[in-house]
Amino acid sequence: MSERAWRAAWKAALDRLELDVAQAEQILATPGEPGRPLTPWVPGDVAGPIPEDMVERARLLHARQLRAVQDMVEHVTATRQQREYVERLAPRAEGDRPSFYVDHSA
Repeated sequence: MSERAWRAAWKAALDRLELDVAQAEQILATPGEPGRPLTPWVPGDVAGPIPEDMVERARLLHARQLRAVQDMVEHVTATRQQREYVERLAPRAEGDRPSFYVDHSA
């Protein structure tokens, strides 16, 4: 692989990762809104070590990925806690029948 192709492959891989993390950040910033379908992650076609002048970009990108993962964990944990709370509030009657009400004013 030529140096030009090697650099282009690394740039393309970092560009794709940046788009992926930006999409994750957008989803996390707008909870409850439908997001567009996620595309499956495909490893970049890179050979050899990352070019030295792209290392800082990769480090910053990695830090963003770690923050996004931590935010996802917090969202999933909060969602699970809310679901468990709602389940505790739900009546556990025999047969788990739905509630019904009688209008005594009629």
